[in-house]
Amino acid sequence: MADPEHVARLKEGVEAWNIWRKENPEIRPDLRNANLYGASLQNFELQSADLHRANIQEANLQGADLHRANLQEANLQKVNFHKTNLRKANLQKAKLQFANLRGANLREANLQKVQLVRADLYQANLQKANLQQANLQRANLQQANLQKAKFLRANLQQANLHKANLWGTNLQKAKLLEATLREADCQEANLQDANLKQAKLQKVNLQKAYLQRLDLQGVNLQGVNLQEANLQGARLQNARLQTINLKGADLQGADLKDAELQGAKLSGANLFLADFQGANLQGADLQGANLWYAKLGGAMLQAADFQRANLQDIDLQRADLQGADLRSAKLVGADLRRANLQSVDLRRTDLQRVKIWESNLKGADFRGADLRNFNLQRANLQYTNLAASQALFTNFSNANLTGACIAQWGINEQTDFTDVQCDFIYLGWDENKQCPTDRRPHNPNEIFKPGDFARLMEQARDTVDLIFGEGVDWRAFLLSFQNIQVSGEHGELSVQNIGRKSDGSFVISIETPPNADKAVIEKDFWTRYQPLLAAKDEQIAFYQKQLKQKDDFMMEIVRTMAANQSPHVQQNFNAPVQGATGQTENQTVNVEAEGGDVQSSDKQD
Repeated sequence: MADPEHVARLKEGVEAWNIWRKENPEIRPDLRNANLYGASLQNFELQSADLHRANIQEANLQGADLHRANLQEANLQKVNFHKTNLRKANLQKAKLQFANLRGANLREANLQKVQLVRADLYQANLQKANLQQANLQRANLQQANLQKAKFLRANLQQANLHKANLWGTNLQKAKLLEATLREADCQEANLQDANLKQAKLQKVNLQKAYLQRLDLQGVNLQGVNLQEANLQGARLQNARLQTINLKGADLQGADLKDAELQGAKLSGANLFLADFQGANLQGADLQGANLWYAKLGGAMLQAADFQRANLQDIDLQRADLQGADLRSAKLVGADLRRANLQSVDLRRTDLQRVKIWESNLKGADFRGADLRNFNLQRANLQYTNLAASQALFTNFSNANLTGACIAQWGINEQTDFTDVQCDFIYLGWDENKQCPTDRRPHNPNEIFKPGDFARLMEQARDTVDLIFGEGVDWRAFLLSFQNIQVSGEHGELSVQNIGRKSDGSFVISIETPPNADKAVIEKDFWTRYQPLLAAKDEQIAFYQKQLKQKDDFMMEIVRTMAANQSPHVQQNFNAPVQGATGQTENQTVNVEAEGGDVQSSDKQD
């Protein structure tokens, strides 16, 4: 029971009470079970007071100081706590329905199992408060400071948390059904197993939040910041996630079936074992994301950015990846059979053990790709860029190569072109204009006659094309070529063809043994050639005046090769240091592999 003297002093008014408190700081007011219904207690000094089970309904405690006060199980319904100091107060199991707590200081207060139905906590400070199992149904928590508060199993159904500060708050298993969290700051908040069905989450900040196993099916999450959030095992079926920020988020094992993820930012996200079946990922940013064993069956992936993404062992059968960027992606063991890969960029992509036959690869970019031992049967490779790719032992049978660019690609005797469909092909690539060049047949109105493509491939199987864009330093070339020959690392090599273009550049075709690694040979040559250019002194750099006439220049090469059978044994080669001057059409010098007849011919581009 309450101390009668303390109750009597309380009734003397605020001035007398506050003086008594100041003069007797050691006394703890005992107001247990006191009936203070409707009392006017504005600005009263009630710090550390014991109000256990007191009846304070509809009382006015505005501006009062209840720091560390004990209000456990007190009846505080409709009490006016406007701007009241309740810091570290014990309100466990108190009844605060319809209470006015606007701007109240409840920092570190104990509000376990408290009844706050329809309470007004607008701009209240609940930082580090304990609200476990509290009932805050329909409570007004707009702009409230709830930083690091504990809401474990709390009922926040239909609560208004608009612009509330929930940074680091524990909302595990909290009921947030139909709650309003618009523009709330929930950074690093713990929402594991919370119920957010029909919650309003527009523009909420959930960066680094813990959302494991969260049920967000059908929730509108547009504009939500989920960067680096933990969403392991979350249920996001049919969720609206357009343009959402999920950079670096952990979605391992998450269910995203039929989710709307157009333009979503998922770079660096962990999507291991995530289920994206039927999801819309058009234009999504998945750079560096881990999609190992993710399920993407039926997903819309057009124009998605998968640069450096891990797509190992992923099932992409029949997937629509038109226009997707797969540069430097890891596709080891992926299944892309019958997928639509039209205009896909696959440069520098790891394609080991990829299943890709019968796929639509029209316009795809395979520049520099390693396609050795690939099965590309019946693949649509129209207008595909295969420049500098390695296609040794590759199966192109029944594929369509019409319009493909095969500049400097590597093929061998085991490259299978059985029944290939090809109307025309490009043998060159303009790096500056980013377009194919050197069409075959030359005439744009003509297509290959039966057998023409097969004969062209037969000629190109065992050659490496060295392109010299600014002319050839012949001494450096001969020395580099001799060194490669002497090393014997690549078997017997010989010059098959020397071609000079109208822009002054040269293409020297080197014949190689069957099954030779042409990429290694090319790299070996340039590794030897480039240092020789840098090391030349002025006298050698301007070794000889360029000859004025193209025929003099080219025939000098012809005579030298004819006399020595192949230029790699030439000892006294009197050709100019750089390419000759003068305007010219494409001029080609052909030398047979064993040093037989030499032919010189001028050809128009």
